[in-house]
Amino acid sequence: VMWKALLILGLTSRALVAALAVTPYSADVDEVATSNGLDRLANEFNVYEDNQAAYKDRASSALASLSYLAFKKDKLAGSGCNEHFEMQCGGAVPRCVSRLLICDGYQDCESGADEMQCDTIAEAGSVWKGALEWDECTRAQASELTLEIESYTVDVALRSFPDVVATLSGEAEHGDHSFSSSVTLKGVMDIEIGNHIMYFPSPNDNGLAFQCVFDGIDNSHCHAAFLREATGDVCAEYYFSRQ
Repeated sequence: VMWKALLILGLTSRALVAALAVTPYSADVDEVATSNGLDRLANEFNVYEDNQAAYKDRASSALASLSYLAFKKDKLAGSGCNEHFEMQCGGAVPRCVSRLLICDGYQDCESGADEMQCDTIAEAGSVWKGALEWDECTRAQASELTLEIESYTVDVALRSFPDVVATLSGEAEHGDHSFSSSVTLKGVMDIEIGNHIMYFPSPNDNGLAFQCVFDGIDNSHCHAAFLREATGDVCAEYYFSRQ
């Protein structure tokens, strides 16, 4: 009996010593672990946000491109109206009305389409950046252009053709040389159902007009082109985004 008691006492003493040897609880350790975990989650969330922004930009660009293609298809198919002087109302009772009646404050189409898209989408002071898609006509062949709207004036008698003055500038590199240039453009915003076209005739003797087409869906972007005035052929395209 005595040796059993001594054995139990010895085991109990060892257990007590082992228990006392355990590292005491530290709140600092938990705080560090929690902080590291939160930092990791914050980094993962930032990466997720960046990816979502990139996906959104790609989707927006794709939608604008598809809308622009649909617009060109409709132009080729025709509307039954004189595209230079009339617009197609569409709807259940399609009819042609003068383009001078667009955005004049009176509903001339049964659908009201002639008064639906009259908001100013390129107001004075707005700045647009254009990324090069391809260029076979300009000397500069700038990879990026900046279009700054200087003035946007609505004539009471011609509300569907506001006057627009803008500055178009860009930078280009050729070999070891780089240069920048800018030009003042004077034109109009041609307001149509489904799209607006900002058009500037050539400001000099190079014979190149400039236009930017808004698709009526995403008005923070427009599809721009340089055109040869003599033939109307497109020889360069840019994709512009509001800044």
